Amino acid sequence: NKDKEDCVTLAEAWLLATMAITSFDDVVSFLKSSKPTEMLKKKTISKCIESFRITEEEKTLLRALRSN
Repeated sequence: NKDKEDCVTLAEAWLLATMAITSFDDVVSFLKSSKPTEMLKKKTISKCIESFRITEEEKTLLRALRSN
């Protein structure tokens, strides 16, 4: 079911964004790999950019990653 898949993807994005607070490099490595779907990659980056706990420098890196 598409709606359930979308909900799971959003939950995964929230988890990855939370993980990025303490393990930013690991999350970026995962996003750069071929493992995540395009939707998961975009949602994770979006959630990280919305976070107050991710630095501006990290957000800049994520924006560059999103545009690739």
